[in-house]
Amino acid sequence: MGRGSGATPHTVMLAVHCKRGEDTDLKGPLRKFVQANYSPHDAEECADDLEAVAGWRKALVTQSGSPESLRDTLVKYYKALCAIETRFPLSKDKEHVNVTFTWYDAFKPSKKVGQVNIHFEKAAVLFNLAATLSQIAIASDRSDAQGVKDACKYFQESAGA
Repeated sequence: MGRGSGATPHTVMLAVHCKRGEDTDLKGPLRKFVQANYSPHDAEECADDLEAVAGWRKALVTQSGSPESLRDTLVKYYKALCAIETRFPLSKDKEHVNVTFTWYDAFKPSKKVGQVNIHFEKAAVLFNLAATLSQIAIASDRSDAQGVKDACKYFQESAGA
């Protein structure tokens, strides 16, 4: 960090790119499970919630919007996955919810992995949350002390995601 020339001191900071994901039908299998194990009325009652969860995932896969918006969506979707995990059995079993979550490696984008595993999905979401926070940190205006503090805060959040 050279201060002698009057230039703004800069520290090199790097951001991580998000994983790319493939769209999957989450709403249909969850609704089908509710219908089969509870009632068609219950399936209708939770339709809006299932639509919201499916919308959050679609927003993550398309990675549309600002990094701050993506961060908020990642958090909402992660919380929804935690709730889904306790209420719906996800596996290839005939009586379970069979949803394949597919993600591309962030560092080797040609490598694609798909699993019927909610922990795999949660790990990908947490990775993307950390990556998004690192991108927010990089975008912080580091020309003054407050901007540097903000960037550091987001990098710390990224490391703890």
